[in-house]
Amino acid sequence: MRARTANGREGSSPGVSASGSRAGFTLMELLVVIAIIAMLAAMVLPALASARRKAYVAGCVSNLRELGVALNIYVEEQGFYPLASDGDGLGSWQRALRPLDSEAGLYCPQPKAPSAMFVSLFHPAGSTINPHYGYNALGAVWNGLPQLTLGLGGDFVRDGLNGWFQQVPERRVTAPSQMIAFADSGAFLDVPSSGLNQPSNALYITFPFLVVYAGQPGVGSWHSGGANALFCDGHAAFAQQSYWTNATSAVRSLWNNDHQPHPEYW
Repeated sequence: MRARTANGREGSSPGVSASGSRAGFTLMELLVVIAIIAMLAAMVLPALASARRKAYVAGCVSNLRELGVALNIYVEEQGFYPLASDGDGLGSWQRALRPLDSEAGLYCPQPKAPSAMFVSLFHPAGSTINPHYGYNALGAVWNGLPQLTLGLGGDFVRDGLNGWFQQVPERRVTAPSQMIAFADSGAFLDVPSSGLNQPSNALYITFPFLVVYAGQPGVGSWHSGGANALFCDGHAAFAQQSYWTNATSAVRSLWNNDHQPHPEYW
């Protein structure tokens, strides 16, 4: 478009080149576009991060439910809960349930690896382990030793200087829908000298207490500060780490096979 100047001569309109095409973006326009993109990213990225976290939680719950199916099939066929350890310090429960569930189903899909709970005793300083599910082997027991285990991991039967583990019968779990069987956990035991110290052979456990020297409890917190737990009847539930480790009778009862709190062992 041509425009006449005050003296009657034709000239180019502002912002239009002599050929009739518009000039490039000004610096101000570029800054405005960048600001808009930044605002959109600020709105979208948290939503994407939240969706990713929810996907990990959903995948974790799915794994636990599959693990619950395997556990219930095992208990129905055997009449007992799998041992936590068969005497060599390794994960007997994983060996028992692995044929009924996939290897991946024993581990939480959350990619962030928490610090190893027992790193100072069993692994080189600074090593980490992948998020996994721990077995409620001992119940809510930190001090003392019950004659019969309050968890699911088995009773130790002494025979002089020796002994063996005896499986917990199904009937001892008085309220399956109110007893934790597995939970997200950073706690595990390993025996490197056995020659079988593979990740799948470690004894993964969970418990509602704080390991003082490690500064961590036996329940995970990588799901936005919380953990998923699987109950003996096969249903899963989510709660904050602080809830699962709460020193109240109601919560501690969830860890014991007789559904009693047993504060004498806290």
